[in-house]
Amino acid sequence: MKTVIPLNKRVLIKRLEIVSKASLIISVDSKEKKNEGIVIAKGSNVTQVEIDDEIMFAPYTGNKIEMESEGDFLIINEDDIIAIIG
Repeated sequence: MKTVIPLNKRVLIKRLEIVSKASLIISVDSKEKKNEGIVIAKGSNVTQVEIDDEIMFAPYTGNKIEMESEGDFLIINEDDIIAIIG
């Protein structure tokens, strides 16, 4: 497994899956992707979120990273985080 360490004010997140009201998991590859995720790792200059925080982020942001066994992740700038979901 590769190790990804975000630099500076960047955050590595795992995008949350969309679950319908009927408890069916909808593919994250569908047109509308949920703009929420879990912080997996953070750069040394990130001050507003912690690892394992659930966050909401701006749409169309970040760089997608595909890890073979782990799934898809995004690296986003801390400034693109809209809210911490608690």
